[in-house]
Amino acid sequence: MRTKIINFRLSDEENKSLNFKSNLANMKVSIYIRAAIDNSIVIQQDKDFKNKILFLMNNATNNINQIAKYCNTNKKLDNSVLKKLEDNLNYLKAISEAKEQVSW
Repeated sequence: MRTKIINFRLSDEENKSLNFKSNLANMKVSIYIRAAIDNSIVIQQDKDFKNKILFLMNNATNNINQIAKYCNTNKKLDNSVLKKLEDNLNYLKAISEAKEQVSW
């Protein structure tokens, strides 16, 4: 939980630079500073990228739910279904790992 508030002064040039860089990275200033503190690589964030990640995660979870429904309805779980489930779980894991590379 974030409980500390930090205030500090910047020159006009420093303030312009900070705002420019945070805008370029498509981040709020506070998120940009936290990323810099964590020694993270601060990259430009693409809102479309975030939306694509969420869309792909949603698709993968929907597929997993459909597989679960199929198994419950048919009362069977064969190798082809297990393979599809494994593929979707690996896909979801890869998406999750890609998501972790970007500050949200």
